[in-house]
Amino acid sequence: MHRAIYACDVGSVRSGTFAWARVEPGDGAPVASADIDDLVTRLVQDATDGMSIALGFESPLFMPVPANSGDLSCGRCGEGNRSMFAPAGAAVATLGIHEAAWILRAIHRQTHEYTLDWNAWPPEGATRALLLWEAFVSGAAHGDTHERDAATAAVFFRTNELDLERVKNCPRTPINSLRGAIPGPKCRP
Repeated sequence: MHRAIYACDVGSVRSGTFAWARVEPGDGAPVASADIDDLVTRLVQDATDGMSIALGFESPLFMPVPANSGDLSCGRCGEGNRSMFAPAGAAVATLGIHEAAWILRAIHRQTHEYTLDWNAWPPEGATRALLLWEAFVSGAAHGDTHERDAATAAVFFRTNELDLERVKNCPRTPINSLRGAIPGPKCRP
C-alpha cells in the first residue's frame, strides 16, 4: 500500500508559526510549507489517490490519568521540562485540537475514520488507513524554522514506522485521549 507521512508543527496560522511537512517511505526529501490550505489540498489528493496517511501533530493528543493524586499535573514520561500541563503545553494542546478538528473536517469526505493505534501502521494489503499520531520535537532536534521541525518529526516517523512500539516515549499507562474533542471523521479503535 502506498502511503504518505505528514507532521504538523502546531502553531498560530495567523502569525505564521504553523507548518507541516510530508514524506513518503524511502529516502526522499520532505516537502514542507507553512500554508495550512496547501496541507489540506495535499491530504485530499493523497486520500483521493487511495494512499494511507499518517498525520502527526506536534501537540499533546493524550493525557495520563494517574492512580495517585500526587501524580496529578505531572508531565508525561519523555517530556522532561516540557510538560503538557505547563502553560505552554496546555496552550499547544488546545491549539492542536483546534487545528486537527479543522483539518479533519476539511478532509472528512475522503477519510471517514481514523485511528490512533500505531500497531495498525503500516496497513497491510489493500487496507487504506488514516493514523493520527503525536510528535514531539525539542532540545537538540529543534530546528530554526517551523517547517524544519515538522520535517524532523515526519522523517523520524518514517525512519521508525516499522517499529513504533519501540520508539514511543511512554509505557502503557492509563490515559485519556483528547481525540474526543476532535469532531469530524470517526475514530476507529
